[in-house]
Amino acid sequence: METKPQETVKNKNQKLFFIIGGFVIALAIGFIIGENSASEEINGEKVKYDDLVALIDEKEEELEKMNQQIEDIQTEIDSKQSEIEEALKVIENHRMLQSELDELQSATESKQSEIASLDEQIEEKQKELAALEDEIKETGDAPIELPAGTFIVGEDLPAKRYKATTNSSSGNFIVYSSGGDLKVNQILGTSFGEPEHIFFAENGDIIETNMRVKLTPVE
Repeated sequence: METKPQETVKNKNQKLFFIIGGFVIALAIGFIIGENSASEEINGEKVKYDDLVALIDEKEEELEKMNQQIEDIQTEIDSKQSEIEEALKVIENHRMLQSELDELQSATESKQSEIASLDEQIEEKQKELAALEDEIKETGDAPIELPAGTFIVGEDLPAKRYKATTNSSSGNFIVYSSGGDLKVNQILGTSFGEPEHIFFAENGDIIETNMRVKLTPVE
């Protein structure tokens, strides 16, 4: 019995339908199996998609917290940096003040050295003055001794340059000019006052003394 062409085509279509249908069913089964088995192995455990999403959200929250902590730390670092800069300014100011203090100390030492040098010069001049005073020489003329009293130069004694001394413990030795001006007002004495006094006696001068004095002519 011959098969009709229409039946052959029909049979072929049925076979093709079953083949395509089987292929689609196989794909669907594979997709279902793949979806059911769609999991990742995390920390040695199978994790499904929903769990992965939850885990990602959790990690994002942790990351956000860590970012916030980093911002807080950076803010603290900035604050510390400002404190460090202020401390550096204080240190720099201290260095400047120390430099100024060193300069002042150096200037003070220099002035002290100058003062010491001036003191030495003054001491030398005082020695020179003392030496000049010691160089006052007697003329060799006989000294004149005056008792306590009042005397007129040119009448009681000649006008000369004299060195007045006394053996008394102390006493007043006064000389007035002829016009009444005070020329000498000295305390002479061996225990109190000056041991000697050099003066010029001019004609008309008045000498007053309350003790015995010796007037030795000097150059």
